[in-house]
Amino acid sequence: MPKKILLAGGDSFTDFEFVSTDRNVHPSLRRGWPMWPQLLGKELDLIVINTADSGRGNDNIAKRLLDQIYEYEDRIDTCVVLWSSIDRHDFHDKKKNVMNIPHDLLSVCGKKTYDFHNDSKKGNILAPVYAKLMIEEGKNTFWETLLNESFRNMWLVAEACNKYNITFIFRQGITLFDHSLWREIYDQGLISDDYKIEEADYYSMCDTNKYANMLNKNYKKNITWPLWEHSTSIVSFTDEHDHLTISENDRHPNATGQQYIADTFLTHYKTM
Repeated sequence: MPKKILLAGGDSFTDFEFVSTDRNVHPSLRRGWPMWPQLLGKELDLIVINTADSGRGNDNIAKRLLDQIYEYEDRIDTCVVLWSSIDRHDFHDKKKNVMNIPHDLLSVCGKKTYDFHNDSKKGNILAPVYAKLMIEEGKNTFWETLLNESFRNMWLVAEACNKYNITFIFRQGITLFDHSLWREIYDQGLISDDYKIEEADYYSMCDTNKYANMLNKNYKKNITWPLWEHSTSIVSFTDEHDHLTISENDRHPNATGQQYIADTFLTHYKTM
């Protein structure tokens, strides 16, 4: 009987093709180490399918995982996911186009003029659209909708795993919502106050979200809970330990950090 599968999902904390953007680091220290799915798969003696892609949001992570789950079904032994943030969105052009709203807003809105024809070739052509949208005044459900989408995607993956008796573990890699990054956007006056979300409101939305509550009720043992707390994310630990990250300018996990993530998931797996 062939070996079963470890299915992994995530963004750059998981992507086996990840390369650090810090060019001050020696090339040998910017890439090339085993990522946590490979390390965990070796420990569990499972074939690894790693669906992760750098910069992706939770909608894309979920879609990639679901495609594999419904293809391999009960051949999958375990599904392990490091989820991304709610403010990353997946858009499509002739190839692929990933938009990371916070970084694009800071780069685009900070310019007095935006040369759509030339600048769009270098970055995301949709960033200016969001820039205009987020200066509009008026009550909106923007953040509530994004949170609901992320929790719903997590729920769909959890239910698919349950359908095929797949052991699964969920954890945040980066934090679900980066308050400090969005605070920088607010402080620079790049968006309307009506798009500002106070931390208390954010936690209230998470606490009352239908899908988050269903995850907590049905699958709490599978999740490092609560997912929306910064303290439960991988980055909350690696950021505090320089030996686990690539450099001062690039806080992605290095080889030691990847081993830490694998060990963390292995410990969780043994409790299932």
